Amino acid sequence: MDFLRFLLNEENQREAARLGIFVPVAHGSEEELATPYARKVAEIISESAYHQVFLDQALGTSVGATVNDISGDLAQGAITPEEAAQKVEEAWQFR
Repeated sequence: MDFLRFLLNEENQREAARLGIFVPVAHGSEEELATPYARKVAEIISESAYHQVFLDQALGTSVGATVNDISGDLAQGAITPEEAAQKVEEAWQFR
């Protein structure tokens, strides 16, 4: 909890925005964003009722890492789609 309080306080969010580390979530800290694109992203997020995380994040650490690994393997033709599906299933069973 202490770390989250530290990370999410407005001062640290402003600094992260100023450095371009990420789009901040603390209200008012988006003013420090340097690019119009980042400011637009912050505006869209602040107006949205829902934000979808990336698939690997939604699946959790072990399954998400497996999805990331097999994505590269599939793109290179190192494994078949069936093998990839089996690896995801195994990771899901052992999570």
